[in-house]
Amino acid sequence: MAFMGILLVAIIIFVLEYLTIISAIIFLVAGFLFLKKVHKFIAIILFVLSGLNLLMFTGWKIYTFKVDIETPDGVVKIKSSECEKYEKYAKNMDVEKVNEILEKYPALIYYKVYDNGKKLLLFYSLYHCNVDMMQCALKHGEQFNDPKLNINNDFLYRFFQNVDGNTTDEMIDTIHFALEHDAKIVSEDWNFYEEAEEWVQEDGVISPKDEELLNLIKKYL
Repeated sequence: MAFMGILLVAIIIFVLEYLTIISAIIFLVAGFLFLKKVHKFIAIILFVLSGLNLLMFTGWKIYTFKVDIETPDGVVKIKSSECEKYEKYAKNMDVEKVNEILEKYPALIYYKVYDNGKKLLLFYSLYHCNVDMMQCALKHGEQFNDPKLNINNDFLYRFFQNVDGNTTDEMIDTIHFALEHDAKIVSEDWNFYEEAEEWVQEDGVISPKDEELLNLIKKYL
């Protein structure tokens, strides 16, 4: 019964779409015919009706346009309007809204919209020092350093090139969370501890917070 209901809705939408475009054409043609007979007022009304039908058709197509999202289980199509909502919620760091939309559309966790379409939610949350959003991303299937999910799986690489000022509790909490969840801190060509050490020395002062940060990272080497 559920399948028949979905099929019926799909057929109705299909018919309405084509009725809209056919109506627009009929109104347009009729408008030109009345214009030739010097019935300008009627012609204008018909042109307006044609335009309204085309506007409705275009708006509906934009709203229902599907985006292909690659997941480990294959490609999933999701309406562009939902993708835009997800991106907006994430950029506003609205954890509650992001969680809600991911519950409804789990494949959105693989929607790459950050760093020119190369990164997912976990990466974005890390670089904004938002542990709650990072927890949300992990809850919905993202993982640190999983090559299936992220183009650049060295999450902490260049972290200190994206933060300004002094060491904060938010930074320490963020890095601690990442390290606790297996974020990589050493590779063949970079060392996160060395980057942190260089960063805290830029102002010539090693504060207690700087020492706390360095000691934290050292534990995971």
